[in-house]
Amino acid sequence: MRVLFDRYPREKWEAHANLGEMARFWLSRHAMFRELSGTIENVTEQFRAGRLPPIEFARQFVPRLQFVLDQLNFIIRSRIFITSRFSALRTPG
Repeated sequence: MRVLFDRYPREKWEAHANLGEMARFWLSRHAMFRELSGTIENVTEQFRAGRLPPIEFARQFVPRLQFVLDQLNFIIRSRIFITSRFSALRTPG
């Protein structure tokens, strides 16, 4: 993995000639998950440190976590659907 990261640094991905629309879509999803994870981590740290009251913690934490879980569920279901379609194409008979 390290070799690939060194050869293809993140800063150059957008300009790479082989990067298609599907790859751009998944890179944007990855960036979204990274941003949401950082926000969830920050909110949790503030709550644990006593700088965020429980009600405010719930207001900020719950919708973000629900969104992440919904998106992961969508990705899993999509992958199962796509995999089953390709399996059906390969099955003889």
